[in-house]
Amino acid sequence: MKKVAKNIRKISILRPARPAVTPRSFMMPRSFVFLNDSFPLGVKRITSQTENNFHLHEDYAELVIIGRGYASHLVGQREYPVGPGDVFVIKDGRSHAYAKVRDIELINILFDWKQLNLPLHDLAACPGFQVLFRIDPLSQAKDRFDSRLRLDSEQLLYLVNLTRRLEATLAAAAPGYRFAALNLFGQMVEYLVNAYAALDSKTIKESMSHLLGDLAGGMERHYAAPLTVEEMCRRTNMSRASLFRHFRKYYGDTPLKHLLGIRLRHATQLLLSGKLGISEIALKTGFTDGAYFSYLFRRETGCTPNAYRKRQLPGR
Repeated sequence: MKKVAKNIRKISILRPARPAVTPRSFMMPRSFVFLNDSFPLGVKRITSQTENNFHLHEDYAELVIIGRGYASHLVGQREYPVGPGDVFVIKDGRSHAYAKVRDIELINILFDWKQLNLPLHDLAACPGFQVLFRIDPLSQAKDRFDSRLRLDSEQLLYLVNLTRRLEATLAAAAPGYRFAALNLFGQMVEYLVNAYAALDSKTIKESMSHLLGDLAGGMERHYAAPLTVEEMCRRTNMSRASLFRHFRKYYGDTPLKHLLGIRLRHATQLLLSGKLGISEIALKTGFTDGAYFSYLFRRETGCTPNAYRKRQLPGR
């Protein structure tokens, strides 16, 4: 994979959004963006973007790459200037539009993580993945757009070439094209995550999105290790009240609940392997003992670990 260039421009601090009421949005259907709804991955290259109405995505997200030109990106009631090399993700259900357009080219990669079932493995442990793909831009302060990555011209060219290959692969639909398309999309995600990791800016590293993304990434890496609220506060340099308030705003849940979800996800994978006992699974995924793990698993899923395993693996 091409080495990530070092001279990445800083993610800028932006002007506060002007107060406004978001106009009514229309739904952009999946049929408009995907050649095959059973494989929700698509490319839309827009070379003559004009000011448009607010719209929503029907159960898919959008990775936006600004190839050239400038515009104001309107998200909810906020307005952010965007320009060449800017890359950001719009989640499904988020209303957005463009205004003050000046010779802009957009390359939109449309995808549905869940249906594509793309294995992330340890990618979620990277702060860049958390910031770019997990944190909702509207959760951030009104004068910031920290979940945007700005690439230099060399990086942008490399990424644009990947999008062209992905677009051609999807259009040809030759035997094996889905595997090839997922591989190309994975390369794009990996490249962006590595580009974020190469950033060397105090402003970025001290941003709320990075602090919480780094904490969430640490949970993914060390989910089996003990992690107290006090340790979380120390890592983010926040009080308990501030940490819980911001984490809930950025991730929609408390840090403890988020960590529990990660542990239960890994425990579920071990349950389905059918090789380990309940106590062994509990200790491998950060729970103090099998009984406590069983209690939490039943509380969150509605059934015991053993019942879940028998239901998913009948006859074992």
